[in-house]
Amino acid sequence: MKFNDFLKQHSLREKEILIEGIDEKFTIRQLSMLEQLKIMEKNGIEIQENKDDKISIDFIKKNSNFRKEIILKCLVAPKIDEKTFDNLNQEGLNIIAKVADEILKFTNEVPKQESKGG
Repeated sequence: MKFNDFLKQHSLREKEILIEGIDEKFTIRQLSMLEQLKIMEKNGIEIQENKDDKISIDFIKKNSNFRKEIILKCLVAPKIDEKTFDNLNQEGLNIIAKVADEILKFTNEVPKQESKGG
């Protein structure tokens, strides 16, 4: 594999998603590891020191500031500014939460490895 192909395959990506109730596609991008750590640190989310060493997903789901920062950083289109975000009612926040969840899922997707024939 050429180095430029390798870099392209292993760089952060963008994709379009659909959210039920919205007739428009959203373009989202993946968070870098550094962005994830900074947002987690800023919002008091720590990796749990339990037997699985996993992040507390329940805590993240309850932390609206965490989701807000994810949306402001990773929602490529349509863009939303902080003032608009802060004026959303519960239904609006529910849609935004779905977009944030999709960004988190997309960010944590493991790239598919190309299989080599033997």
